[in-house]
Amino acid sequence: MMPISPQWLLLLTCLFNQITLAQPRFSLHIASYSINDFPAIQSFAWASINHKWIMVGGRKDGIHPPQPFASFKPAGQNKAMYIVDPTTKQTTAVNLNELPAFLIEQLSAVNFNFAQVNDDWWITGGYGYSAMVNDHITFPRAIRIHLPTLLQLIQEEKAIHPAFTYWEDDYFAITGGQLLHQHDTFYLAGGQTFTGRYNPHNGGIFAQTYSYGIRRFVVHPNKPSNQQIEKLATWSSFAHLHRRDYNALPTVFPSGEYGFTLFSGVFQPDQDIPFLYPVDINQLGFQPKQAFSQWLNQYHSAKLTLYSRHSQQQDYYFLGGIGQGGWDRNGRWTIDNDVPSTRIIGAITRTTQNPWEEWSIGELPDYLGTGAEFIPTINVPEVSSGIIDGDAITNDTTLLGYMVGGIRSTAPHVFFGPPFAERSIATNQVWKVYAVKCNRSTLKQVPKKK
Repeated sequence: MMPISPQWLLLLTCLFNQITLAQPRFSLHIASYSINDFPAIQSFAWASINHKWIMVGGRKDGIHPPQPFASFKPAGQNKAMYIVDPTTKQTTAVNLNELPAFLIEQLSAVNFNFAQVNDDWWITGGYGYSAMVNDHITFPRAIRIHLPTLLQLIQEEKAIHPAFTYWEDDYFAITGGQLLHQHDTFYLAGGQTFTGRYNPHNGGIFAQTYSYGIRRFVVHPNKPSNQQIEKLATWSSFAHLHRRDYNALPTVFPSGEYGFTLFSGVFQPDQDIPFLYPVDINQLGFQPKQAFSQWLNQYHSAKLTLYSRHSQQQDYYFLGGIGQGGWDRNGRWTIDNDVPSTRIIGAITRTTQNPWEEWSIGELPDYLGTGAEFIPTINVPEVSSGIIDGDAITNDTTLLGYMVGGIRSTAPHVFFGPPFAERSIATNQVWKVYAVKCNRSTLKQVPKKK
């Protein structure tokens, strides 16, 4: 028998891997993009309309220190709204002072739950200092902002309060969850209610209650304001939904149905490490996917997803953030339960044949991504809201959108230690995010959980 040459062996190995493993179709490349007067903020809420971004809340400092006296200082709150035109590279700050004090306080919070539904921008909860209560609280309101009205009032230099409607209810007092919307139903998933100053060693200076549930509600706009919110039954699970500060992305399930997937997040009920497995959500309920372990990008970061109808493959991408897994300088796979900041751009692929595979597809130029947001370009092709059409990307390099704001850390481990501002900062940097046809040689597959 003739021996197989090394070249043929390499080719056969690549073909075998492509058949047996679902590999990302694209890698991501980022390039710095300067916008005038862009604010340095992280963990904010955003919406987009008329080629403009609207941003509110978040913080102007970096990772919150572990010392109670230094964490979540009121001086670090972002108390302005920003209108950003990425085409003209102009930023306009909008003063919120003419709004009622309780709305200003909530709109200056961090880690909201938010969603845009057509022209309406919904913001619920969030954590921050309230002068009215004289304490740090989780805000108990849902706020609806009508974006066309907001922009018109700003343009006409009129008071902006007519663009706002709100509902006060402890039901919405959630921070660090995700507000998802599909088929007229909102899903307020995960998160927590937190009152007081943060202290990693407890110490009795705060009260913390995880939601461990998915609160669902429907809005009836034609009813009187006090009857518009219809609460549906909450789906609860202490074991699977005791999580916050995670990433969530829309999903096309193997059945062709649309829904959402919640990825990782913190903390497991019995230990202070992230969850490893995702949870799917559809109209009927939620399904934990415990056979898969996600080791990269476990904390809220900039993220996006692409789907290919042709190959029935979905690729989820996560830019930096924080994660347990990674490779050391010698290329050895390691697990760090202190959960450091990471430069890794991670991808999770999902097909009917290979339900879950996780990959490293590259690195960011710095420890970025935590508390950042991905904002797609206005003309990016989609198969459904929030899901980019992978089949429509035919060029070698395609602009998908922007990684906006977030935290820049100086090293992997910056949380514990003196509260020096230079250990991490909120960044005013914007990065263009490009899809590049994947170079298979740069992929690293994450080892399976043992």
